Amino acid sequence: MRSKDPRLAFLADKATGLMYYDAKEITKVYSCTQNCVNPPNCDNGGYLNQNCQCQCPAGLTANDCRSVVSSPGCGGVISLSANEEAKISSSNYPNKYSLGEECVWLVKGPPEHHIQMTIEFMDISDNGYDACYHWLEVRYNLMGQDGPELCGLRRDETFYSSHDEMENVMMLKFNSAISSDKAPSTGSRKCHVSRKKLWKLESMKYIKSILTSCVDHPCKFGECYVTDTSYRCQCQSGFAGTNCDEFVGRDMYLFSNFDNEELNFLQNVDSDDFDWTLHSGSTPSSATGPQSAKSGQYYMYIEASAPRSEGDKAILSSEIVKFSSVHERCLRFSYHMYGSAIGSLAVYFQGNSTNKTLAFQKIGDQGNQWNSTEIDIPPMQNLQIIIEGVRGSSYDGDIAIDAIELRSHNCSTTLPPTTTGTTRISTESDPPTTPITTPFIGDKASINVTDSITPTSATQAPLSVSVTCDFETGNTCFLENLDQTLISEKDTVSTELQKDDFDWTLHSGPTPSSDTGPAMAYRGSRYAFIEGSSPRKDGDKAIMRSTNTFRETVQCLSFSYHMYGKTSGMGKLNVYYTAQNGSIFRIFSRIGNLGDAWRRESMQIPPTRGLQIYFEGIRGIGYRSDVAIDDIIVSEGECGCAARPCQHGGVCHSLGGSSYNCSCVGAYGGTHCEELACMNSAMHLTCSLYTRSRYTGPQTPLDGRFAYTEASFKARGSTSILTTAGTQLAFQDWCFSFSYYMYGYNMGALAVRAGYSGLGLPYRWFWYGNKGARWEHQSITIHAIPRLVIEIMAVRGWGYRSDMAVDNVSLTPGTIIMAEPEKPRKHDVMISYNWDNKETVLKIREKLRKNGISCWIDVENMSGSTLEAMSAAVENCTIFLMCYSGKYSESNNCQAEAEYAKQKDKIIIPCKMERGYEACGWLGFLLGSKLFFEFSGKYPFENKMNDLLREIKVRLNMETDDKLATEVQKSLRTEDRPIAKNEGADISRIVKEFQVHDVEGARHIAHSPPDKFWIGYEKSIALIDSEGNKLSEIQRYRFTFGAHSVTKEGHLVYLSGVSVKRYLSESSSENFITGTNVDGWKARSIYASHRTGDVIVGLQNEGKGIGKLAVYDNEGTYKQTIENDANEKPLYTWPRYVTDNINGDIVTSDWYGGIVATDQAGTHRFTYNLSIPRAVVTDSNGRIFGCNNTPKIHVLDQNGKFLMNILTGSKDVFSLYIHQDTELYAGYDSAKKIVVYKL
Repeated sequence: MRSKDPRLAFLADKATGLMYYDAKEITKVYSCTQNCVNPPNCDNGGYLNQNCQCQCPAGLTANDCRSVVSSPGCGGVISLSANEEAKISSSNYPNKYSLGEECVWLVKGPPEHHIQMTIEFMDISDNGYDACYHWLEVRYNLMGQDGPELCGLRRDETFYSSHDEMENVMMLKFNSAISSDKAPSTGSRKCHVSRKKLWKLESMKYIKSILTSCVDHPCKFGECYVTDTSYRCQCQSGFAGTNCDEFVGRDMYLFSNFDNEELNFLQNVDSDDFDWTLHSGSTPSSATGPQSAKSGQYYMYIEASAPRSEGDKAILSSEIVKFSSVHERCLRFSYHMYGSAIGSLAVYFQGNSTNKTLAFQKIGDQGNQWNSTEIDIPPMQNLQIIIEGVRGSSYDGDIAIDAIELRSHNCSTTLPPTTTGTTRISTESDPPTTPITTPFIGDKASINVTDSITPTSATQAPLSVSVTCDFETGNTCFLENLDQTLISEKDTVSTELQKDDFDWTLHSGPTPSSDTGPAMAYRGSRYAFIEGSSPRKDGDKAIMRSTNTFRETVQCLSFSYHMYGKTSGMGKLNVYYTAQNGSIFRIFSRIGNLGDAWRRESMQIPPTRGLQIYFEGIRGIGYRSDVAIDDIIVSEGECGCAARPCQHGGVCHSLGGSSYNCSCVGAYGGTHCEELACMNSAMHLTCSLYTRSRYTGPQTPLDGRFAYTEASFKARGSTSILTTAGTQLAFQDWCFSFSYYMYGYNMGALAVRAGYSGLGLPYRWFWYGNKGARWEHQSITIHAIPRLVIEIMAVRGWGYRSDMAVDNVSLTPGTIIMAEPEKPRKHDVMISYNWDNKETVLKIREKLRKNGISCWIDVENMSGSTLEAMSAAVENCTIFLMCYSGKYSESNNCQAEAEYAKQKDKIIIPCKMERGYEACGWLGFLLGSKLFFEFSGKYPFENKMNDLLREIKVRLNMETDDKLATEVQKSLRTEDRPIAKNEGADISRIVKEFQVHDVEGARHIAHSPPDKFWIGYEKSIALIDSEGNKLSEIQRYRFTFGAHSVTKEGHLVYLSGVSVKRYLSESSSENFITGTNVDGWKARSIYASHRTGDVIVGLQNEGKGIGKLAVYDNEGTYKQTIENDANEKPLYTWPRYVTDNINGDIVTSDWYGGIVATDQAGTHRFTYNLSIPRAVVTDSNGRIFGCNNTPKIHVLDQNGKFLMNILTGSKDVFSLYIHQDTELYAGYDSAKKIVVYKL
């Protein structure tokens, strides 16, 4: 199920008893206040209770609910005039907020205005994982209903008051009282809105009173766009007026089957006793109401159960539509009146000169079936249609209506035959006989459509009783792309369906653009979609139409569609049918992002002469607007099982006519097997819209609720299983598909098992480890097995951050047809980019190729699985060319490529594609201070291209005239050349090597004069002599890397628990520095400078993903913090080892940043790109030595310029130490040895 507002999805399972509005409704229904004398007027969502007093929403008080309950010095009532703006900040602003506060602000605006609240910056204390210590609650929907509670670091987040209760009122509630033992937060920084400003605010919110604008959805039959002063409406075809509520389509029909709110011209009114209810499936009461809709999935009905009483009325009215033309009309609809206490159903019409007139009425039980009727409506101005349902004597009196159609002629009109209308007419004497093939993208073949064209005088044969279009190779399809060259000038009625801008494209696998379109077909391997990328623009449309007409009888149209992309810019899908006289009927319309899932739709089309069907896809405002369709069926007769309504492998059972029910498979339920049902608590599976723990599991749904394993408080290795056991699956091949989410530092494993029931189930698919914060899709072929059982098994990892989720699990007959992936081949450069920059990127690729540099780019080299192709491209490149921009940073696929390139230690060369863009977040961390080449248009392309070519040639060791490259090459002595594949250690440099005995590794070396060494490993530090013999050992609290050092005076200092300790003797240590581990910060490394005497502690805030250095003097007194560069970007993520240099620089090896150097004042000097670095040391010449997970030690000068490599022959080197500037000690961790190299 999908929440209308995902921010309020938490309310679905929050109630533990009667809620505020339950009590309010009970008070009203049972007339608890009828005896009150001079009752007060309750404002701001309050109501009169049984004691004749105002019951106020939590946070409000006084006899009229117009005051707030708030701590002294904060909160209050804020009244805003039109467009007035106010600012709210936390107490003690700009310092830390106070503890023990409960502050309430009530914000009110003028009538017909909304409150807009924007969080510019907020940092409210939480535990860094899954719970708020303090929070800000925003009540923007209903005053008596809890709002979302916000904490942690947030910025640029906007809320609008809802029109559901009081559109001009909002309540804000800040609470720092519940966990008053927890410290308030210390603030944070803005990403790039204010480039050089460090924010130390605790909370800042702006509130403003704004016009109603689009918040109230004023455009009745159109799309709303906000303007500076109000809004504007873009109307659907056939509608006009300021609010798109004037029906001007002279020959168009209005059609309501209640599956699409956008098409419904009938709405509930406020002047009746209760409302008609939108519903699917059977009504709640037995022996009354329909089992399913007449057409499609939904219908409207009146619920006769309590608290309804006999004679209560529910009214639907067409008052939202203004009819501009005056002529006869025909109203057709279906009704269902079954039950022992049925009341009545009546239809009225009225107009300017026509009083309310009864046109139709039925009373009592009309049988357990849908009945259809039609009513003639005479010409009148301002026509209004009213449908009234009246409750009978008891609860078994549910009345339903569906498939309502208002035609623009009287009911006895017969559509005249004609040879014009929407039939295509060729102006050529000889019809073409070869197929017309649409263009294609890259090497992905597009849809091949064959036009069946006949001269005007020829008669087209109607299509057969049932036709399909599944777009599979070799299968026939009754749809074709529109070909404007074959359309002659005709009447203007159908002009909108005679012209389009591009074609639908046939495709298999994911669409080329990231974060839009399906990952695979709904059924089979291929589907049709509209490609939203360039050269397409906003509003471009593609049309497919049926090749021939259908017989004049009831037809059932069913199809699957997929609309996933940019939330605010996704396109639109319309379905029309036309009659022989050119009349157009739109029977389906969807707009916007509906989630990454296929949806199934079916609808009945009445008998229509010359029936043709059109699918229209419209591109949205961005390239992420790929709309797809698949598995289209048209069959004669009412919709039922022929429409394939049962999803996720469910079996359809016909009940006669259009009625049916679905037998669902495994964990799915609901009318159409569309809902993922949770297993019992023993299975450790939960259904939700988000997981509770932070930094693991989905925080946003893929498409409504998903099933996930909650890893908290579970044992390592515990399993959770979804199974089809109990459902008999047919003996045939099956395609098993699902989406999964495996994000978390402690991630476990996910497996699919399938086999013969009662035997051990073999594994069919297995995946483990952290796959990133994104949904992935997988499909598996399971060949025919008798008594087949399929299971999805989740295995909990070694920590609570191993929540994994599954969604959109489907089981369909057949096997998976996958394109064979191209065998990976080596290439010099992989180009990673966003499609918005495609034109410039292709120019770069062409220049590289002309210079003999081989390139991998998706439009030419992509095949098979997207993930496999991308990973192979990264693995087989030498240079990763990152063409980054704002949209690049928002793409999950781009992020995955870049992070994988860093993990694989590829040479990353950044190219900036967007003028003025400054990278932040994951991209900012990855780039650090790397130099980039700007291709945003700021500089001439050729100039920057020449610079880029020189850099790439240097990195590839190609010939170049670049002076710097020449100097670098000359500086490499023969024995110091860059490491080649399969080369071992530089034996000529090795002075000696020795094992370290009785220790578990060699993660860190610190010299203890004159000839001893402190060696760090798992939770211990050992003192060894020069032969590797262990002399003594210190146990420490936890494992970390550069976690000990020896001071200038010869004292060992080391990290232990929450403090820094100083070693005194084998039996005694003292606290040296305390207070490092506060506010989420944890000490990770330490270094004692022999040059200055200072002690430097490296700290990490794991929850925020940032690090810093704290500098103390030799007595442990705090001096300064080094944290950000000049642009207020973090310098560190995890400082693992720290040292200093002869020029005073502080040099740090940072987990993601590489080798980072600052001067003594903390000013950033340079960052050397070194993937996942380990130890870093310096010598008296200012040279810097750093190692990582490669078999070499990098040597730099004091300005970060590369000098040479020292070959180690192993990736096992973790620790380094320089002895008297002549020898380099390298600690091999798992080998437990020290190798000494001469310098």
